[in-house]
Amino acid sequence: MNMGDNMKKEQAIKIITSCAKEYHNNLENNNNLFIFGPQQKTDYFEAAFLPKNFLHLTGVELVPSSFSGSSDFYNKCLKGQLSPHDFSFAPNGTTDMKLMILPQLMKIHKSAKMIGDYNFSKSLLYTEKLAGNISACLGFVRDDKYYIPNTALKEDMRDITMKPQQRILAIYKKPISEM
Repeated sequence: MNMGDNMKKEQAIKIITSCAKEYHNNLENNNNLFIFGPQQKTDYFEAAFLPKNFLHLTGVELVPSSFSGSSDFYNKCLKGQLSPHDFSFAPNGTTDMKLMILPQLMKIHKSAKMIGDYNFSKSLLYTEKLAGNISACLGFVRDDKYYIPNTALKEDMRDITMKPQQRILAIYKKPISEM
């Protein structure tokens, strides 16, 4: 590893740890209810944000010997204990794109303007619903009775969702413990 890679990892650590704190403050252990569509025929979906979901949003790949799982990674991020030796960047280049837009997605309850169903336009991406705007979006997959975040995308969501996308009317959140 050359010095340039190390500096890049140090930048990534700053973004990841800052976003972990934002995830903790804004999303962790909350259930968000996204209400969308025309006012005459509104629809909704619920998303649960758990500590184990944070890793998928960063795009980094863990060094297995450093962590016992995705929740362990998240806790290390919150404690400021993440090291450049703990992870690697995805070989396909998606880590940089995810980290670029991750800070705005940690406030998805404020930044999301649209909802859409994924149109399967990208060969290696699996997600079902997207919430976001013209510069970034979170992808969600169904997990039991709620959706969970499974990806962060630096995309205009109008390009990767089925038409017509629906305008978000409101986003409500409550602690998961109040289910």
